[in-house]
Amino acid sequence: MRQAAMPWAPPEARAEWVESHKGAPALLALADRHYSRQQPGTRQCCRPGVNLVLVLRGGGAAWVVWRPIPQVGRKDGLEAWEVTLFRNETRHLSSALIEAATEETWRRWGWPPRDGLITAVDPSATAARRSRRHEPGHCFRVAGWTETERRGELVWLRAPHPIRQERAV
Repeated sequence: MRQAAMPWAPPEARAEWVESHKGAPALLALADRHYSRQQPGTRQCCRPGVNLVLVLRGGGAAWVVWRPIPQVGRKDGLEAWEVTLFRNETRHLSSALIEAATEETWRRWGWPPRDGLITAVDPSATAARRSRRHEPGHCFRVAGWTETERRGELVWLRAPHPIRQERAV
């Protein structure tokens, strides 16, 4: 995967994700400006279950991954972790932040379940902020994610699996 630093940003401006919590003010401010936020102003923005909340050091970007409680599972029957929020309001390329956050997710949670790490993009909600020549989820696609299906009004994308590291004996 590429470096998370931006070509126009100074070296000290490299993206660094730090773990946070679902009630962090920086996360809530970013979530309130995200199209998927159902109730702006509430004190949390994560689904019930286990959530990995990453915020870019210095603010300006957030990444939330959800995994269901094993006894409950997902309603769609997939065995997957889901990126429920990604928002970037920095000068960093979104695709570079997605690559770095995906790697950080693997580092913290390990090998993904059978159906991997997925996310959904709403084409109509993102149309105003992307070029007409780009497909929905363009920044995820540039980061190596692939489209798996279109279900309802959503485009579903899957992250590339992590690379297994061989241990030296």
